[in-house]
Amino acid sequence: MLVTISDVHLTDGTSGTTIDSNAFNIFRERLKDLAYAASDREVNGKEIYRPVKEIHLLLLGDILDVIRSTRWLQDDVRPWHDPTSKVFIKKVRDITGAIVTNNAQALGVFRSLGQSGFDIQATKPDTGEKAHVKVFIYYAVGTLCTKLPSTIPRFLTSYMDIPITTR
Repeated sequence: MLVTISDVHLTDGTSGTTIDSNAFNIFRERLKDLAYAASDREVNGKEIYRPVKEIHLLLLGDILDVIRSTRWLQDDVRPWHDPTSKVFIKKVRDITGAIVTNNAQALGVFRSLGQSGFDIQATKPDTGEKAHVKVFIYYAVGTLCTKLPSTIPRFLTSYMDIPITTR
């Protein structure tokens, strides 16, 4: 099963508020609901329940929003400057660290999904038995990151401390 989340725009909080971390807890519950619903299938005209075994979660675009930060105003480097310069890379790392700190609970939901997955009911009708669903997370970076040296997008995902699938 493939699920895509696009352009969440988590920020460092210096230029406004970011999405409430409770929204990510709701997302986790909706993901479980989707896995359960997708487990109902029709095979040869017969309804069967076969639990989903894995979910591929694609984080697409600007999940971390490095642009919307007043930290860009603290010195002379700007988002449109040379992305290979040391001062630019340091600025992106500083802002990314602040985004991760500001959104620790939200990113914790993704981390938990990637590390542990979740369980859904294994049978229908429910006998109490559970089926485990693995979650594989992929991150296709957004606008700013596509202009950066290849090490920066890898840095962004490692900074989030989320098990990112690279296959």
